[in-house]
Amino acid sequence: GKILDPVADKLFLGSIAITVMIMDIIPVWFVAAIITRDILILIGGFYAKKKMNYVLPSNFEGKATFVLISSVIILILLDYTPAYIYGMYLSLAAMAYTLVVYAIRMFEELKKISQNN
Repeated sequence: GKILDPVADKLFLGSIAITVMIMDIIPVWFVAAIITRDILILIGGFYAKKKMNYVLPSNFEGKATFVLISSVIILILLDYTPAYIYGMYLSLAAMAYTLVVYAIRMFEELKKISQNN
């Protein structure tokens, strides 16, 4: 649950984004941002599990970003122009924010563990 659910969400969203990109509906940079963020989070998660034997749980910001990106893609598929104009940039900002939040959480956990040893 703690590991497989987030991985499944990332695979689902990535595959949908790639499919919509191949259909030439969303730009490559948007899909690259989604996939890059998810890969970085997965690498961080595997690192935390290996080094700390700790799984960073999903947080509200990450779940909200997933819903935002999914909604933007759906609205773009429905040809809702503001989603294309503003939604991708709002999603990009949310992706950057959640990546920073995730990194901060991981470093805080690393710090706690090193202080306890």
